[in-house]
Amino acid sequence: MIHRTENPFEGNLNIPREKQINKMLLYSRDLQRCLQAIIPAGQELNLCVRSNGGYEFEITEEDFPVAGGFAPNQRELANCMVMSLTSFDPE
Repeated sequence: MIHRTENPFEGNLNIPREKQINKMLLYSRDLQRCLQAIIPAGQELNLCVRSNGGYEFEITEEDFPVAGGFAPNQRELANCMVMSLTSFDPE
């Protein structure tokens, strides 16, 4: 819940407006649903959206990190995640 302050000098002045926050939350929910659909059973994904741009992610399996990375934009995030979730045999 977002509460506006009575005095403009109280709290953090550098916060986005409620409308912007709601828009980000809606996008985040859509992103979460899409990512849940591609993560195999037994794995978890921790995603961090950086305030200065970009995404950091870590894929864990039974609380042990098995993959992760950083992506500067959404397209690169998709590419990094595909590579991280693809299993391959080097031989």
